[in-house]
Amino acid sequence: MLTDSAKAMTAVLTVIVAAPLLGVILPGTHAYVFWLSVLAAALGVAWLMLRVRERQAWPRWSAAALVLVPVVIGTIDVARIVVLYRGVVLPFMRNDMVMNTIEAMTIHNNGSLGSGAEVKPVFLTAAIASVFYGPGTEYPSLRTMLVGNVAAMTVVCALISVFVGAFAYSLLRAAARPVRVVGVLAVGWVPYTGLVLGQVSQAGYMNIPVIVLIVVIAWILYRYLTPWQAMVWLPLVVVVSLAAWSPAALLPALLLLARVVRAAVGLRGATPKVLPTRAEVIAMGATWLAAGGYTFGIALPALRRDGDYLSAGPGAFIPVVTDSLVFAATALLLLIGLYGALSRFGADMAPVGGLALLAVGAWAAVVYLLLLRAPGDYRWGYYPMKLIVISVAVIGLLLAIEAMGAAVAYGPRAAALRGASYALAVASLAVSVIAPGAYAGWRHVLAPLHEPDEWIAAASQIDHEAYADLVRVFDEHKGGAVVFIRDSERVSIDADRNRFLIQFSAPTSYDVRINAYANWDGKYYDTILCPLIDAWDKDAIVVTSERNRESVEREVQQCRPRHEVTVTVLD
Repeated sequence: MLTDSAKAMTAVLTVIVAAPLLGVILPGTHAYVFWLSVLAAALGVAWLMLRVRERQAWPRWSAAALVLVPVVIGTIDVARIVVLYRGVVLPFMRNDMVMNTIEAMTIHNNGSLGSGAEVKPVFLTAAIASVFYGPGTEYPSLRTMLVGNVAAMTVVCALISVFVGAFAYSLLRAAARPVRVVGVLAVGWVPYTGLVLGQVSQAGYMNIPVIVLIVVIAWILYRYLTPWQAMVWLPLVVVVSLAAWSPAALLPALLLLARVVRAAVGLRGATPKVLPTRAEVIAMGATWLAAGGYTFGIALPALRRDGDYLSAGPGAFIPVVTDSLVFAATALLLLIGLYGALSRFGADMAPVGGLALLAVGAWAAVVYLLLLRAPGDYRWGYYPMKLIVISVAVIGLLLAIEAMGAAVAYGPRAAALRGASYALAVASLAVSVIAPGAYAGWRHVLAPLHEPDEWIAAASQIDHEAYADLVRVFDEHKGGAVVFIRDSERVSIDADRNRFLIQFSAPTSYDVRINAYANWDGKYYDTILCPLIDAWDKDAIVVTSERNRESVEREVQQCRPRHEVTVTVLD
């Protein structure tokens, strides 16, 4: 069932990639992405149920319950946050989340990737989020988009948890019950830690969970399918990863390469040749043609056209985060080596080569991104570090599961090897999950949603009325030129609300969007007002408080606007 689930998930993700492209080929405001995604998910579940029924391979209720425990707890935690913040989910509105929302809204509104500067070279994450904005192509309300983002990432993390939990359970069937329970729960909770879901809530990095899910699926297909079968499905995984984030596609691509080599060896070996079936040949032709067409027709031209974004971006993570992540990535290389050494004493060697390939692919992509950094920029910049987060999460998870599986395979007579393998699994989780975030404390690492970080207002402290005003203004002027100026008594609240209003008002205009990143200090309003009015170059609305109305009107006139600018006060 695990392998069939991975196949079904691959097919669903492939459809989600194809849906916005179909919207480009067949233009018009049709909700291709929503309806095709829902249809693909329904067909995937139906096919999976038929396969299970056909094989009479229904999972035991105890196994299913164990695998679902982290999912239930994590989902309840997320739902609690949404309720506490009344749908304006501040912990999920940081940094990249604004542009992620704009990209998802663009796909939702157009039923496709959009046109011109709206089209992004990587779009899978936005397409997934857009599904949770609902059917139709009308401009969604702000709350719909904010809650849709959270729902999308919760579903993705739940899928990661189910896949890794089921994978761990399959390898730990023969282990003692306490070991099996602890192992499944430990790996199943990783998607809800600061390493994965925490990256979404703390920084808005929505594509990190998506890519982790993709590589986990690639690993399951790599481990359980024959080389010829893997060569049918892994090309689709490569396509999906290219649509999620092209540098990360090197990881499943290397797993595919390993299976190609293995198949070639099977054809040339002295033992009876392992030939593909006719159905496998036809399926391989179709998937490789699709992969080649997407790579050379879409991914590479997009990378040539828009690849400069990989060398730009913010300067760097804070030093303590960079140091922690580089340490974790380096330590995992050592642990893979130790796992390979232990495997020589009788465990399955197949995972060793695969994990080594993932590590090589991750570091090769990191080096590539390091070399792209603009002269004078700090080398360990935004994109190299983002890829390290992904590789640490994926490799740490898979190494821990494989090490536990190896411990079971050694049997009761190899107590030392079994103990060393379990210790390796614990070390892998500690290095990948705890080490990168230990500087911020245990809660930050293990349960990032339990309480918000200090720089995110707790639900009990948030000015709910101010953010209700944001929703009201946003929904009344969807995509319009509107800004808060001296409406709140706190600059930080106006500035935070303006991050959304300003960027949604002109998503493709750098001159407009740059004002959303102005410093939140005493000069904030003076810094943005006139440049923003000039950059909009159209009628605009300034929202302020009653007591500041006259002074703001004077400030607006001093900007000498070329178009009508209305200063208004909310009722």
